[in-house]
Amino acid sequence: MGSPCPRSPHVFGRGPTVPELTWTPTIVDIRGEATAYGARRGRERFVRVPHVADFSWHSGAKWVTTTPHPDAEPDSVTDAIRAVAIPLFLQDDRSYEVLHASAVAMDIGLIGLCGSSGQGKSTLAHGLALHGLPLWADDLLAFRVDQSGAVATALPFDQNLRASARDFFQGSVLSKSRARRAVAWSRTRLQALFVLAPVPDGSRVLDITPLQAADAMSSLLPHGMRLLPLDKARERRILTAYVDLIASVPIYRVTYTQEFAHLPALLDCLEHEARESVLAM
Repeated sequence: MGSPCPRSPHVFGRGPTVPELTWTPTIVDIRGEATAYGARRGRERFVRVPHVADFSWHSGAKWVTTTPHPDAEPDSVTDAIRAVAIPLFLQDDRSYEVLHASAVAMDIGLIGLCGSSGQGKSTLAHGLALHGLPLWADDLLAFRVDQSGAVATALPFDQNLRASARDFFQGSVLSKSRARRAVAWSRTRLQALFVLAPVPDGSRVLDITPLQAADAMSSLLPHGMRLLPLDKARERRILTAYVDLIASVPIYRVTYTQEFAHLPALLDCLEHEARESVLAM
């Protein structure tokens, strides 16, 4: 299906000192604070996760060099490799895009749950995984579109549930099942994407609405991960990739209450809507 499965980029130990560069915020957290910065110099690409590590590579290369911060914990460097360096590296000249999304695999294909931090991506994916659906992604979903459609590649990840979600699942009947995971770097077809739009607790809202192309584009683009600054060629590749994605995969907006009491009904609706999307194609 499509081109060969990518291999994990080689990440070496300590590389050369990163030269003086103009750094642009490339990942911003929910508070509006930059957590990673990007820079370019000719065909060289640079990423900095402050107080953790610097990463660099040449466009078209097969490896990434990392320079850990002297005081960084090894686990922090590993997390930065998985959450920052690998996804940004895959986008550079490799026709991959990466969405801030979690995902699970159904027998009909992959369903992605796209949203900002704190909107319930990991919680919903974990709930679906406890229904017996293998967990495919937690927070980062890598995809590319070829002649056969949209195909996702499973990136290495550690699941990151909030404390409130962990407490709920421990006391829920869902916890009697064991969540399975996809094998890293395996691939499958992307069947549907759900853009999360939670509303304040107490409103008892649950609505899943298919999005037309323009609304789908404006809903997905803010959740795309990309190395900044961009050049014109990269901007065109991004827009083309998302146009192709929307033409290949149904996109839905999910408006819902984040109260855990409503979670089982929401999980059932997501599975049902995903299966209905197959029939509609």
